[in-house]
Amino acid sequence: DGWWYKPEYISNELNINSAIWAPAHDERLEVNKGNKSSEYTMKGYAYSGGGRKVTRVEVSLDNGLTWQLCEVQRFEKMRPGHKFWCWIHWSIKLRTSVEKAGEVCCRAWDFRDNTQPANITWNVMGMRTT
Repeated sequence: DGWWYKPEYISNELNINSAIWAPAHDERLEVNKGNKSSEYTMKGYAYSGGGRKVTRVEVSLDNGLTWQLCEVQRFEKMRPGHKFWCWIHWSIKLRTSVEKAGEVCCRAWDFRDNTQPANITWNVMGMRTT
């Protein structure tokens, strides 16, 4: 009994995580046919637990086959002890001339080279998930 109180099962820090907030759910993007293309700015946020600095965010438009580097905006100054506790915002300008895109996803890295796993590992208590 009480196995979830044992130190090996306790999570005191959040795992590195990132998400897309634009485009929003059910948002429709204008796609120009032919040689004309317009730009759309995809946006999101990222965070790494333990005060670790997020150093890089990438997005994929083809379910992870290729990745594009995003611009990172940091609104927080480094805290004593070299800690970063706030979310960062990221963005990337994309051409909307692509008429067919696969699954869109993002991933982030922190300064210790921790990154999000490609697939989430779920468990009974919902702990240590990303």
